[in-house]
Amino acid sequence: MSSFSQETVFNGLKSNLKRADSYYDNQSYQDALDLYLTVEKTNKKSEDLYLKLARTCYYLKEMEQVAAWYEKFLTTDSSLGIEDAFKYAESLTVQGKYQQAIS
Repeated sequence: MSSFSQETVFNGLKSNLKRADSYYDNQSYQDALDLYLTVEKTNKKSEDLYLKLARTCYYLKEMEQVAAWYEKFLTTDSSLGIEDAFKYAESLTVQGKYQQAIS
């Protein structure tokens, strides 16, 4: 892949991420999720992206996905802030995973 091609792909990912953030900020969560998933599928994996995916799924009430994205985030050896810890625990509780939610 040429340097120009790599830049074009990188700029496209960056553009999708900015557009997704804009959708999220405007509470267009489904549109944001679609773009975040596009970015994630193209190997743009990061702690920040996992949090964005978890939070977006939370507002869409996709609690299994909320838990899955927070779990991916936690594998990066990062810790959740208070608000995210609450959302993660709530997503586990909704699924009946009470012990996991309180640990």
